[in-house]
Amino acid sequence: MVELIRKNAPCFKANLHCHSTISDGVSSPEELKEQYKGQGYNILAFTDHEVLVPHNELNDADFITIPGYEVQIFADLELPKSLRRVSHLNFYPKDPEKRKMPFFNLADVMRLDKTPDIAKAVYDGDGNDAKEYSVAGLNDLIQQAKDAGFIVCYNHPIWSKEDSSIYTNLHGLFAMEIYNHGTQLMGHDAY
Repeated sequence: MVELIRKNAPCFKANLHCHSTISDGVSSPEELKEQYKGQGYNILAFTDHEVLVPHNELNDADFITIPGYEVQIFADLELPKSLRRVSHLNFYPKDPEKRKMPFFNLADVMRLDKTPDIAKAVYDGDGNDAKEYSVAGLNDLIQQAKDAGFIVCYNHPIWSKEDSSIYTNLHGLFAMEIYNHGTQLMGHDAY
């Protein structure tokens, strides 16, 4: 018998994908901390769309925040937005003080339903970093992020209308999101 979790090992309740009012969330970072801490969570990753904003000031002895941001890479741009495929990747810096994003594309930001607070974005370049929706293009972004000191999670393939031909060929991911509550609320399979 293989023991996956040691008996009496410390356990932490965490949400590693959360959006605040910095992008399309409905609660401020401070409100989210109160909500999650009130439900027994110890860890919350703020992964607002396209903008990396650490919230280290919200950390305390019983609760820590993890900085990150969610990048979207669209396919099928000729189709209505609701029918397009889109890869969503969460990028988490290994250094919790890191503010600089490895790439930034203003056109993708403008495709969002709600524009995030891009005044908080820290990046090099002109904001036109290329993102290609293909296995090779996604693997290139993952490698760029890793080279810049980030770890990468692949998010909600069902909501994103993707199939295994994309996500089974991605390399260098540390995790894959297997449940997304927002997807469940939208009437799709959240797993």
